[in-house]
Amino acid sequence: MSNTTRHWPVITAMIVIVHLVPLTLFAAGERETAEASERNISVMIGSNRYRDAYRTMFEKIGTDHDIAMDLQIIPNEQFDNLIKTKLATREVPDIFLHNAPEYYDALKVWENSVDLTDQPWVSRLTNPGLVTDSSGRIWAMPETSGSFFGAAYYNKDVLNRLGITDPQPKTYAEFIAILERIKAADPDVVPLFMSDRDNWTTQIFMAVGYSYALDDRTEEMYRAIMDNELKFQDVPEFEGILNDYLTLIERELVNPDHLSATYDDAIAAVASGRAAMIYNGEWTIPSLEAEGASIGAFPIPWTDKDLLITGRYTTGYFVPSAGDNVELALEVLNAIAQPEYFGIFFAENPAFPGLAGIDGGDLNTDVKAMVESYLAEGKTVYQMNDYMPELSTLWPELWAYYVDMAAGVITPRETLARWDERIADHMATIGKPGW
Repeated sequence: MSNTTRHWPVITAMIVIVHLVPLTLFAAGERETAEASERNISVMIGSNRYRDAYRTMFEKIGTDHDIAMDLQIIPNEQFDNLIKTKLATREVPDIFLHNAPEYYDALKVWENSVDLTDQPWVSRLTNPGLVTDSSGRIWAMPETSGSFFGAAYYNKDVLNRLGITDPQPKTYAEFIAILERIKAADPDVVPLFMSDRDNWTTQIFMAVGYSYALDDRTEEMYRAIMDNELKFQDVPEFEGILNDYLTLIERELVNPDHLSATYDDAIAAVASGRAAMIYNGEWTIPSLEAEGASIGAFPIPWTDKDLLITGRYTTGYFVPSAGDNVELALEVLNAIAQPEYFGIFFAENPAFPGLAGIDGGDLNTDVKAMVESYLAEGKTVYQMNDYMPELSTLWPELWAYYVDMAAGVITPRETLARWDERIADHMATIGKPGW
């Protein structure tokens, strides 16, 4: 999951053409000079994480440090398998970006990545516990101090036009009432845009909703599931969230084409005013605001609780230990960590920086106020995914069951049963004790 300020239709077309061919950030003459000095660095990134600011940032680093920076944008559906294959075969990029610490286990960082614990920027970490493993080691340089504030992000101009200002529902029924009011006021406006073709957006409803339902029992319950002491279908709160989710579809409060719609479609619909809101993370804001939309936000009060769900992860910069240019890659990370370079990223993608001394950019005031108020009051819970790193390689397959449910192919109960069956098979395959 990632925010972006790019014009998606253009970039998507470029990715289709490029596929796995690197996007080179230096001219032919510069390439010859760089190859002669062997100061070449390849950076691999998934297309869903890509922002135009990365290109600008790496171009400046390359120019200032005499490094040939090779930025490789990989289609998102290929990225996970590709990076794991490269790590296994030891044919790796010099740097790659992925979720940390969420993917520490799946990437086997203890075998495949450089230990970054003693790097100069570590003393400036604003939330060191976020990327520190159980033994106190750090395997990725964090981009932000935290990621993912799950909320409804809405077009203020649309809601104001329909007579709705500063919506702050405190119960799920109140949330449904807001959507019904939008639908009644203007049938041409989609109250809530869903993009089930990209099932990572579908699962946000559940990854957030489940933690709302469990609240202060989240860690206990999720760990019991991972230890094979409890099944998903044994937790009635989960089935309740799935039924609440289906209510949105059954009452026709979402776009009719939600099964074929993409995340790009969602951004375009909300930015243009054809839809009132989406349910996603704060990374949607730069894209929406780049199109001229004024954006507000509020948490959906699943199970009538006043909480804000956040993610215990961030985009991390990893250095594979099998790389040909490890020392140079570390030099690049140290350069990125400086305000003149990281500041380029945050100027276009405002967020809460993971390193002190970095300007986080012009944060959306509504979102900043929302996050700071919930954090100050201690009313936050982590999303479900953060408690289940063992399933990180399985997520896309499991999320597909949610889409089947949204299509009416299976029931909520059957959805949870299929999760349990697939998880049991996976855990046995990876040799997880107790399975």
